[in-house]
Amino acid sequence: MSPASQPSQPTAASAPPVPPSAAASATKVLIYSTGQDTGGQGSRIKDLLERYSQAPVFEVHSAIVSPTYLGYPTDLVVDPTTEAGCQFIQGLFDWADVLHLRHVLNAWRQFSGDRARPTIMHHHSESFFEKHASLSAECIRLGIRQVVSGIELQVLEPRVTTWLPQPHDLPALAAIRQRLVAADGLERKSARHVRIVHCPTRASKGTALIEAAIEKLSSHYPIEFDLVRGVSWAECLERKARADIFIDQVGPKAFGYGNNGVEAWAMGIPVISEAPDPTAHAAMLQMWGKLPFYEVWAPTHKILAQKLEDLIVSADLRAEYAALGQDHVQKYHSFPAVAHQLGEIYRSQPPSLGSGRRRVTAVLSLRASSNLSRAVLPRQPLTPSEPTATHKSILIYAAGADTAGQGYRMKKAVEAAASPDSVTVKSAHVTNNVFEFPSDVLATRASSLALFAEADIIHMQGSLAVLFRYGHRGQPTLLHHHGSDFRANHETVAAEARRLGIRELVSTLDLELLEPDLTWIPQPVDLDELASLRAALYTPTTDTVRIAHAPTSRGLKSTDCLIAAVESLQVRGLAVELDLIERRPHAECQARKAKADIYVDQLILGYGVNAVEAWGMGIPVVAGVADPKVRAHMISPHKLGRPLPFYEASEENLEARLYRLITSASLREEYAALGRECVRRWHDQRVVGKKLLAAYLDQSPLKQVMSASSRSMTREERLVLLREAKASRERDRESQLSHQY
Repeated sequence: MSPASQPSQPTAASAPPVPPSAAASATKVLIYSTGQDTGGQGSRIKDLLERYSQAPVFEVHSAIVSPTYLGYPTDLVVDPTTEAGCQFIQGLFDWADVLHLRHVLNAWRQFSGDRARPTIMHHHSESFFEKHASLSAECIRLGIRQVVSGIELQVLEPRVTTWLPQPHDLPALAAIRQRLVAADGLERKSARHVRIVHCPTRASKGTALIEAAIEKLSSHYPIEFDLVRGVSWAECLERKARADIFIDQVGPKAFGYGNNGVEAWAMGIPVISEAPDPTAHAAMLQMWGKLPFYEVWAPTHKILAQKLEDLIVSADLRAEYAALGQDHVQKYHSFPAVAHQLGEIYRSQPPSLGSGRRRVTAVLSLRASSNLSRAVLPRQPLTPSEPTATHKSILIYAAGADTAGQGYRMKKAVEAAASPDSVTVKSAHVTNNVFEFPSDVLATRASSLALFAEADIIHMQGSLAVLFRYGHRGQPTLLHHHGSDFRANHETVAAEARRLGIRELVSTLDLELLEPDLTWIPQPVDLDELASLRAALYTPTTDTVRIAHAPTSRGLKSTDCLIAAVESLQVRGLAVELDLIERRPHAECQARKAKADIYVDQLILGYGVNAVEAWGMGIPVVAGVADPKVRAHMISPHKLGRPLPFYEASEENLEARLYRLITSASLREEYAALGRECVRRWHDQRVVGKKLLAAYLDQSPLKQVMSASSRSMTREERLVLLREAKASRERDRESQLSHQY
């Protein structure tokens, strides 16, 4: 590195050291975080690359802006609030051959310049949970490779992210454990005398739940519980190394395991943890075969206490899960393993364009929009089949899983409503999940190109993420919104759909209120199929009332409140049982639901697919609507009207409402009849199929800037078009900003 390319030296009082000159053969890597070094991973990545990477060797600097009280080892701490600090950061960016960015792109926008080089974005934890769609979209647009620190993050954007396990120096961690064993001994006088350690960094680790479980067990076993928080990382390791059992995270916000769990496994300590998200859980099982942590599924403190007791009383079980954890970290989290994977990522990543040192004033937050500037184009133009004047080929496409099996249900609904010679409908999705809904096409990249080429009408589910990746040629397009994803990001998503001229559909009434010009398309079901299932499996009884509940998210569905209400009713002497159906295939869920006398859906948002299926079986449904605006919308004459088809309850009065329904067979029959009438009027697949056909035929092709992207164009022509489209969007945005200010 020539003297001219050396980073500028800031004032001596606050300056970190200047990066040294590297040998010509070394690849210079800058790991940069605009905040803290999450989990100490930046400094560990620097360490492992310099110790274990194969040729070409890496010279690495890890820079952060704000150290934390945990006191992880650091390389460079920089200050972007001063002129000298900014000059030094600019020098680091000029020095680097590879940029490894963490969390956000703020510093990249300011310091990357015009230089093209491999660039990696490393996503961590809550920041990616909250903004994964927009963050991922921007990286796709810029050609930046994305890695994530956990499986729970990869399932958010599975097509464009790579899991990079958190690296740890396993021999060093094992040595801490061995030293403490030798110094003070960890054997207990009794096989049931154990030390349990928990090291929360935030409330989402389930600490209150853990403390309640420990308190419940303390009257039966001599437990030492060490709650480690507010201390340095070094002290945390020392106290963790003395544990017999380590509890990582539990409860609705848990995500499997983190750095704490990895460190415990490296020390030979069994770990209890939870992965409540079914998609992440399924991905972990598919990748690993068996989970390395002793799993507790969506616990109450009583369930967690039972799981803890299993480990307390069984030294063999503790040894089994300690061994599982050690094998897991050796395979995935060791320095050599991560160094090999990361080296391959650096070497295989093509250069990404720099920012031109211009501060970006507006960033597109939809992956679909961002793909316009970096579309994945086929090498040879594909020729779509020519539609006849009367026949339409319809593609229902989900870039991830088929939410609640609705894509396949809509395919069946359209086929039931249309004449066979008028439409061909295909429902495609990219990933399966644990629920195993009936499906049509599991799409790959190659098959997606063919599906988009054949389609006359495109019906996207949930996201526009891949709309233009597969050569969209301006066909009439609809976007169907489902659940929490749209609630969290509706303004941005709807604005982009309106800009492109895409019609928007919603699957539930509460979503219809979020934006103007949304069309409610009720979830379709096959009423004949549901009635037959009920007739085959339901046996009326006067002995016990069975309540079924099948939550996909315990928090959203008020599951803990329901469990408490049923337990209280049982204590009061009512003959009632709860069938809690979780993470089971759809066919099994349907069969168990068909045996119920009452179905409890959700107490906050109204009703969903589970309630619709229960009504189709003639089962009364308990549900609730917390938002008065949503309730008023539901009872309006042009929607569900009065009375609502579900027996209304809230978390506060659930026990009392269940008591009335359990003790009154006539009330159950009344609400079963209301539910049957609701599904017959709104959710029968033939009714919904007609609504969908009307929406399809009423939709116009996309606006001209999109419709010009025909498959008959050459690659070069299409790239020119895409650049023009991007420039047009930027001009429109600048014009809007000028009018605002």
